[in-house]
Amino acid sequence: MKDSMIGHDGCKIVDYNRFFEWWYFDFDLQNGRSVHVEWHAPVFNSRGKSCVLVVRSHSPRKVCQVNEPCGVANSITKIYRYSRSLVTQKETFCDIEFPGGTIKERDGDYFIDISEKDLFMNLHLQRKCPPVSVEEEILYHVNDTNESFYWSVPLPRAYVEGGINLDGNAIEVEGESYHDHNWGNLHISRYLNGWIWGRVFFKHFVLIFGVISSKDKGEEKILYLVNEAGNQIRTKSLFIQSRGAVKDERGGSEIPKELWISFVDNARYTVHIESMANLMIEEFPLGSFNNHQVNSILASSYYLLKLNYAPSIIKKLLGRGFYFRLLTRSELFVDDQLTDRGEGKMEVFVFGT
Repeated sequence: MKDSMIGHDGCKIVDYNRFFEWWYFDFDLQNGRSVHVEWHAPVFNSRGKSCVLVVRSHSPRKVCQVNEPCGVANSITKIYRYSRSLVTQKETFCDIEFPGGTIKERDGDYFIDISEKDLFMNLHLQRKCPPVSVEEEILYHVNDTNESFYWSVPLPRAYVEGGINLDGNAIEVEGESYHDHNWGNLHISRYLNGWIWGRVFFKHFVLIFGVISSKDKGEEKILYLVNEAGNQIRTKSLFIQSRGAVKDERGGSEIPKELWISFVDNARYTVHIESMANLMIEEFPLGSFNNHQVNSILASSYYLLKLNYAPSIIKKLLGRGFYFRLLTRSELFVDDQLTDRGEGKMEVFVFGT
């Protein structure tokens, strides 16, 4: 696969004063541990002259139960800041070089090499299916201000192998991985209530879905079902029925325990997603002031100063964001017949005071 076929994974930034952009990778390892990597350049519209690398490692899924929120005791987060003047980000495809390492795409595969004092990572992501079509990259758009939020999926599914050494503990990496890319100039907390994003690895399919909740447009839905040959069943015409609820005690947010997703414009397909476990990953002030520079400072300060440990009264004043994960068990029905089962995850972001 030539670089030009996935050239949309290059750096999109046109104005550092108003832009955000991140590359996201996650890895489901055979021991049940989940690891993910984020490269922010810059973080959430930050006007600072820094790029930020975030690496998270989460405990095996057996630790958490749906009715017993796990908190963050079994989660490790590493945050690294690099001066933008020392970072190279190519526009034509994913090729990022920074003092702590590199994140690169070559002939369709991805390579992540990081060397820091408390983190070593050497990973090879071998592509298993083509990129999701990027004809509709816009998740949300504001006509009056021309603000937008974009999303693409250059790597829906890959086999990952390599090694990670985290705080002196070696982790042998072998499993499945996923990569997507987000960017834009949208003042996120001003327009959005939050979003649910998820993906499931079936034996022969990958399911990728999202529901964006905005303050003025209601819910925007998007879903892709991709087979190994890269054939896509893509639709925004969904019927989503929820049953029960999983409540995050710290955030006070409820999301469905079960989801039934039917493809309205292709009635053959139905997906049943059931929550297995709920893991709180982050709680942080994102900024809800009507001042772009103030919100930028608050957003970037979370990563640089770890304000998620601030007293709750301060978080309420600033405006909070909640980020947690549901591990899921899913079933795929074709023509009302159970075709495949798989395990996946839902990432849930909620903004508000």
